[in-house]
Amino acid sequence: PSSPAPAQRASAATTSLDYSRFDEVNEDDATLEPAEVEKRWRRHVRLRKMRGEEPLDFGRWRKLRAKVAQPGSAQPDIDLPGRGLWCKTNFEDDFDQMASMEESIPDDQLPALPAPDLLSAMKSAPGAHVVDATTWARNTLKTELVKACATNRGVEPETKEFNPDVRIDAIVFGVEVKEGNAAVLVQEEEGQFLCAYRFKVEASYSINVSERPAPGELPLQQRFSGQIQVEDLVSGLLPSLEALTGQMRTSLPKDMPKKQLKLVRPLLGRLELSFAYF
Repeated sequence: PSSPAPAQRASAATTSLDYSRFDEVNEDDATLEPAEVEKRWRRHVRLRKMRGEEPLDFGRWRKLRAKVAQPGSAQPDIDLPGRGLWCKTNFEDDFDQMASMEESIPDDQLPALPAPDLLSAMKSAPGAHVVDATTWARNTLKTELVKACATNRGVEPETKEFNPDVRIDAIVFGVEVKEGNAAVLVQEEEGQFLCAYRFKVEASYSINVSERPAPGELPLQQRFSGQIQVEDLVSGLLPSLEALTGQMRTSLPKDMPKKQLKLVRPLLGRLELSFAYF
């Protein structure tokens, strides 16, 4: 028998496709325009930061989304609904709206606010006048900081913190903005507006721990509380989260068993990052 023509052999070779690469693509993502997929990823980034978690880069986010969608997967969901905690709160809709809102300028590209000392030095500049913004700043801090939260719901199975039998949520439930002030320096001729602030802030947080019961026993649920103190919450620290969290003093919950403390310590670190984000 005669051998196939060269063109036929080449055609047969090119039809051998590697379908394994599609295992890393979520079926829902495959039906969307690339811009819509990136929009979903940016929502993921904002939600993670709101809970004090490290966002996934775009490539890893897509791969894990595909893994979550596989039947029988043990991979926790990486795009949790609402606030993303085990327990529902009154901020579910707020978190969804904030995370879905496209930013005209991303937070990490906004110019840093000046330190209060710089504002004080410039207040005597020609044409400058200072507007007191203390009341507005106090109310805004109370409104925003009470949204801080953290959870172990999205902890990955390979980490030491992972425990499928224990569910932990932490939320800030009270914020006191104590001594301090805020001001805006206005230089109208130059079109310049500078805002600076310095406050002492104390926040109260609550931790809810729920453990899977032994067969025949009732679920064990415990609640603990603690405080986050910021002696000098001052403008000029951001965008450095390390500088801001370095000003925080977070107390460990009283009377918490040691076996739970080892799970709570990293969670409190994320609560501080969430506090810093808001």
